[in-house]
Amino acid sequence: MKKGIIKIENNRLIYLNDRDSFKYAYYKTKSFNINIDSIKVIGIYHRLILDDEMDFLVFIDENRNKEYICITADLDSSSLSLLIEKFKLKEGFITAEFEEYEKGRNYVLYPDNLKGKSLYRKRSFIKKGIHFVLKFLKIKRIADGSLSQEVKSYLTY
Repeated sequence: MKKGIIKIENNRLIYLNDRDSFKYAYYKTKSFNINIDSIKVIGIYHRLILDDEMDFLVFIDENRNKEYICITADLDSSSLSLLIEKFKLKEGFITAEFEEYEKGRNYVLYPDNLKGKSLYRKRSFIKKGIHFVLKFLKIKRIADGSLSQEVKSYLTY
């Protein structure tokens, strides 16, 4: 199975994913091209999708725009190594227990002063239902959520 790749050129993080299969449409991550200096927060979101354990990297810029990569299905290992090196991420952050996938555990990987803090707020039962419908209709992305107060405060600082 072909996976997406990451390149860093002219201070830009370029993610290329040309896999276009309906089978993966629910969690497929789209290609993007962003300025590295505009990336303010990187987080990881462990999700259980049907019976598959998926790990998503979430990139957030100063305007709170988000880009996503499904590490599990859409990223090759050399691209992951490039990200770990560029942002000085701690290796092994993908490792999670099944319970973390069930609960949708998410936390910040970068910057260091937010490392380990929640990326997204916890949702009420009703908001979880609404969010599920929006994702199913592809209005929201699978790894999206409302930013935690700590992350919001950091982005407005």
